[in-house]
Amino acid sequence: MKYILLSLLTISLLSCVGPFGNKSIKVKIINESQVAISNVKLTTSENLDSLFFAYIESDAKESGNLNLEKNKTDGEYNLSFKQNGKYHIVKSGYYTNGRSLDYSMNIVVKNDTAFVSY
Repeated sequence: MKYILLSLLTISLLSCVGPFGNKSIKVKIINESQVAISNVKLTTSENLDSLFFAYIESDAKESGNLNLEKNKTDGEYNLSFKQNGKYHIVKSGYYTNGRSLDYSMNIVVKNDTAFVSY
């Protein structure tokens, strides 16, 4: 009986995000559109830290880590970029208590949309 309770407690603790969540998320941005994109900025909804790329050529990719160390609440990821003279904003994903639920994020920018996968 002790082993069952201990096993359940261990599984419960390991399945929670709590202290085991990620304090950063790996990000890869791939520009599959026919034009370059500029002023590419990825932040959290708390806007405490950001990942910025001034310019990403067509058919090019950039990568980096978005730091969540300062984040303390729940929120979403916000991507903004300029394409063909227009600014685009994409809201996606979720983090909880300042910790990412995922290890990585892939963003593919197309001519008229952006796809985000985790």
